[in-house]
Amino acid sequence: MTLMQATASENAGSTWRISPRATNVSGYFAELWRYRRLFPFFAAHSVKQVYSAAIFGWGWLLIRPFIMALMASKVVGDILGVSTAPIPYVLFVLVSLSIWLLFQTSIK
Repeated sequence: MTLMQATASENAGSTWRISPRATNVSGYFAELWRYRRLFPFFAAHSVKQVYSAAIFGWGWLLIRPFIMALMASKVVGDILGVSTAPIPYVLFVLVSLSIWLLFQTSIK
């Protein structure tokens, strides 16, 4: 019997507990750096989970900020007359809304 089989048979029916090895801040950052290649997989899994059931699918990632930017640019740009001279106002709103949506979805 190998070590893996012995460990698996001993832990059958028990609860696993995963805890960090480090006890200080620099150790936490070292551990995050060591497992840095897992973050893209976790992010991709989260995005697939959210947008796979949507009607528009992956396109919803781009459609949502564009719709909000067009609505905001019409309300603020046309009705209130706010001007951003060198930059087109729709582009200005699109960038700011993209940053806001990234922040908003990251705290959900």
